[in-house]
Amino acid sequence: MPSEDLVREINEIGEQLSKTLKRTFDDISKEATTSLPQKVSKKLKAADVLMIPNGPWFEPKDLKTL
Repeated sequence: MPSEDLVREINEIGEQLSKTLKRTFDDISKEATTSLPQKVSKKLKAADVLMIPNGPWFEPKDLKTL
């Protein structure tokens, strides 16, 4: 096989690999972007609940109104 053919074939393989990796990265990025706000929101809510009894403003009698 001539060296030009090898170079061309290697370049084609490189392009295909780049497209596949880009597609994979884009898919991962989209998935992370859509699920991240939900995960952060859940963690913030959990952290907020844990903070309530530790806050200096917390009065057990106020628990009914929360």
